[in-house]
Amino acid sequence: MEYEDIFYRHTRLLKIFGVSLTAQEPGWLSKIYFAVVVLALAMNSCFQMVGILLPGVSPVDRAKGLVSFFVFSVGGFKIYVLQTKRKELLYLFEKLDLPGARASTYMMRKVRAIHKAYTGCLVLMVFVWIAYPVLVKEVELPVPYWWPSGVASKQRKMVLFCFVTACLAWACGAHESSDTLFLLFAGQICRRFDSINDSLVTLGRDNIEADYRRSTVKPDSMGLAIVKDADKTRDEILLKECIREHVDVIKLVRVLDEVLDIIFFVQVIQSTLVCVMTFFAVFKLGDPLDSIPKFLPILIATYLQFYMYCWMGEEISFHSDDLHKAVYCSQWYMCNRRVMSSIVVMETFTKTHFKLDAGHLFRIGLRTFVLVLEQSFSYFMVLRAITK
Repeated sequence: MEYEDIFYRHTRLLKIFGVSLTAQEPGWLSKIYFAVVVLALAMNSCFQMVGILLPGVSPVDRAKGLVSFFVFSVGGFKIYVLQTKRKELLYLFEKLDLPGARASTYMMRKVRAIHKAYTGCLVLMVFVWIAYPVLVKEVELPVPYWWPSGVASKQRKMVLFCFVTACLAWACGAHESSDTLFLLFAGQICRRFDSINDSLVTLGRDNIEADYRRSTVKPDSMGLAIVKDADKTRDEILLKECIREHVDVIKLVRVLDEVLDIIFFVQVIQSTLVCVMTFFAVFKLGDPLDSIPKFLPILIATYLQFYMYCWMGEEISFHSDDLHKAVYCSQWYMCNRRVMSSIVVMETFTKTHFKLDAGHLFRIGLRTFVLVLEQSFSYFMVLRAITK
């Protein structure tokens, strides 16, 4: 089996945040570093929440503070979940690290384009944050913040700004590495569905490859090989391999669903509240056309981030549904009786719509994306009417 190590970038990037995704148990130094990163992000989120609740803070600053709070806190939460789900991720690494991820297939081209756009939005957001003191000509944060020792002197303001900027870089890096990792997982799973699809449509064409035989007898799950593959027709061997591959892919999707369960649930909450608070801040500042460019990076990043999750779930469901059509579109009527009876079983099994769920509340699909857009606008209109 050949490997490309397609997850090299993500494993190295997550290691910067203390997440150790290796077969060996992380050492005590790695555990301490991971605890420091999570603690720093948690402290930053707590200080931000206290700053939002301070008296005298305007509604616009409270809204901006809440947006920043969710970006920081959810970023830290994601790397914590990835560390706790280390065994599941290692299983996905082993099964999905197959050649061809960098090939110019339609699915992987879309994955690469979304990946680049999302990374660019996060980099732009960090750049705008760093450039804020230059724009206002004073060392201060763009959101309300509370610091235990106060920020009376310029040196303390600089230390505070560097600390929060480092936490923002950590949080954005955690978002980018985790979100694009799941996107790559979905791309590889869909490629395996496509390979099954391409094989199933060739059923019934036994005369094209009449000499197709497996060179060695592969044992079954019990370690036995009573029936030799050499005694089977090409369609029987092909269908058996497709069923085995399909069972393996279903296991991969279930593991991915288990990892995504709580992460997508939190992502729905983050995306909804960030959009509501951003729109609220834009309209409270006065002229929306003048205020929107200031919040454009966070809006684009939020929508693109949530779209990535919904799109990957929709693509997995779509590619799994294609197997049912592929079997019917093949020349199944040219197969022998044993193959046709096996095809009936596979058709019955693949007609069930495969979907990913988050907390048994939200389906990971584009319908949820549209629902969040609608609900975000509704919550914004209610909030705007209340605060008039």
